[in-house]
Amino acid sequence: KKPRTKIAGKEGKCRYKKRGNTRRTREFMQSSGFDYTEGQRGRIKIDPGWQKQNITRTKLHTGKTIKIHRQIATLFEKAFKEASEASGYTPRSVQTQVARHILWDSSKPVSNHSYGMAIDFNPRENPYGANTGKIREFPEFINIMNCYGFLWGGDWSTPDDMHFEFDITKL
Repeated sequence: KKPRTKIAGKEGKCRYKKRGNTRRTREFMQSSGFDYTEGQRGRIKIDPGWQKQNITRTKLHTGKTIKIHRQIATLFEKAFKEASEASGYTPRSVQTQVARHILWDSSKPVSNHSYGMAIDFNPRENPYGANTGKIREFPEFINIMNCYGFLWGGDWSTPDDMHFEFDITKL
């Protein structure tokens, strides 16, 4: 029987988790000095010192440059390349660090996108709130991302097929 995936040179099988880690990520980031002020319409303004110390730009195998948290930049590059190559699915749109609250709603907690710990792939073809995203046609993509510690939002009570967030317990 052929293994489902090859992770960092080791063949093996991973099964993705269905639970997120938003609260633990928020607690970790706040303990690392994350600070912000409220903006308009769900936006936030992140402390420039924190931003400079924690967010980096990295170039993906597709040539696209993204902003992401320093602690997961290299891991994300590897995961995205491997998931794309193994599954045949290479999202064109890779949206990462965006300073905002969840669903752009200031009554909700700060989004993991603000910390550079969440990624949205092809939002138009993987819509929020529907379990009909194109990404579902590529379970190997989802599986490999999870093997690297990126949890998929497609299994949440309100599906978010475009969304992956890093499981902070993997640091």
